[in-house]
Amino acid sequence: MTVVSDAIRQARQALGLEPEALAEAAGIDLGTLGAYESGAREVPGDVLWRLSDSLGIPLEALDSPAALRRHVDVMAVRFRAGQQAVPDRVRLAVARAASAARDYVELEDLAERPRRYEVLVEQWRGKPALPRHETWKSGSGLAEDLRQRLELRGPVGSMLELVEKRLGALVIWQKLPVEFAGYALCDEIHGPAIVLNVNGRNRNELVRRFTLAHEACHVLFDRHDLAALSRFDSYDDFYGYRDDDRKDPHEIRANAFAIHLLAPELLLKEAWAGARADVRSVMTEFGISFEAARHHLDNYRLLPLTERLDGVPTSATDEWKMAESSELWYPAFDDIPIERRHAVARLAFELWTTGKLTTSRLREGLRVSLGHQQLAELAALYLGTIAA
Repeated sequence: MTVVSDAIRQARQALGLEPEALAEAAGIDLGTLGAYESGAREVPGDVLWRLSDSLGIPLEALDSPAALRRHVDVMAVRFRAGQQAVPDRVRLAVARAASAARDYVELEDLAERPRRYEVLVEQWRGKPALPRHETWKSGSGLAEDLRQRLELRGPVGSMLELVEKRLGALVIWQKLPVEFAGYALCDEIHGPAIVLNVNGRNRNELVRRFTLAHEACHVLFDRHDLAALSRFDSYDDFYGYRDDDRKDPHEIRANAFAIHLLAPELLLKEAWAGARADVRSVMTEFGISFEAARHHLDNYRLLPLTERLDGVPTSATDEWKMAESSELWYPAFDDIPIERRHAVARLAFELWTTGKLTTSRLREGLRVSLGHQQLAELAALYLGTIAA
C-alpha cells in the first residue's frame, strides 16, 4: 500500500463515505477504487485529482498524514456525535463546500488580498462567555455591540452584503435536504465561510436573512467551538426558545444574536407601536420572516403566540428580494456548480480578465469545460459589463 492509496482510504473512511459513493463521484467503478485504495494499482493523475476533489482535500495533502488530518477533521466533525444518519450525498456536499472555500482563499492570495481569517481573528479577539442561564441576553448583547461597531442605525439593508463585505465571511450556496438551514466553517485553511442551503425555507429571502445572521454568530463568536457543535443548523431550531436547558446554548445565543441584529428591541417596539399591531408591517420594516416576527413579538410580550393570525402574507417584498439577490438563480450560470456560482466565480473571473489567472486554471477553479467565448460571456455577466 502506498502513501497516496492509504490517504484516499483514510479520508473516505473519516468522512464516513461508502466506497460506492466516492467511486460514483469520481467517475470510476467500484472495483477500480478498491484497487487504488489497496495499492494494487497506481492512480492516474487525472483520476487522483477527481478523487481528491470529491473528498474535499488538495492533492498535496495526500502526501502528508498531518495535512490530510487537518483538512479532513474540519469536514468529518459534521458527521460525529449526536448526529442522525447523514446520507452520502450530504457528506459529499460538505466536501464540495470545503473545497470551494479553500479555493477561494487561494484566489484571494493570488489577488493579494488580506487573509480574511487573520483579519477576523484580529478584529474579534477572545472568546465571549457563554452564560448558561443568560444565554439569550448574551446573544442580544453581542448583536447590539456589532450594530454599534458597524454603525447600524436602522434595519440591515442586505444581510448578504453585510456578511460578505463588512464581516468578511464567504457565502457558499448549496442544495441540501430541506430540513437543513446551513452551517459554518472558520479556520485558517478555509477562512470564515457560511454555507447556506437554498432548499427548504431559505428560498424565502426573509428566512435566508435570519439564517445568514444566525451563522454569522457562529463564525464570529463560536469559531473556537465549531468542532464541538458538530451539527448542521436546522430550521426547526430557529426562533422558538429563549434560555432552555434542553437546548444547545450556542444555538440559543445564535438565535438571539440573529433576531436582535435584524430587529433590535427598541426599534422593534417603536415599529410595533407605529404599525398599530400589524405583523406584516414589522416583517416588511425589518426583513424578517413571519415566524421570526411572531416569536420576537411574543418574547417581548407585544403579541402572544397563542393569538391566532390568518392570511398574513409570508413572502418577501420586491425590495427585500432585490437586497438579497445573487447570481444563484441566473440560468446562464447553470454550468457552474452551485458551490462556486457566487463569490468564487466572481473573483475567478476578475482575476482571469486581468491576466492573473490562466484559462486552464479558471476552468479548474469553476469545475467547467467551457470554451473561451462562453467563459468571456460569463465573465461579462459576472463583472457587469453587459446587462445580466
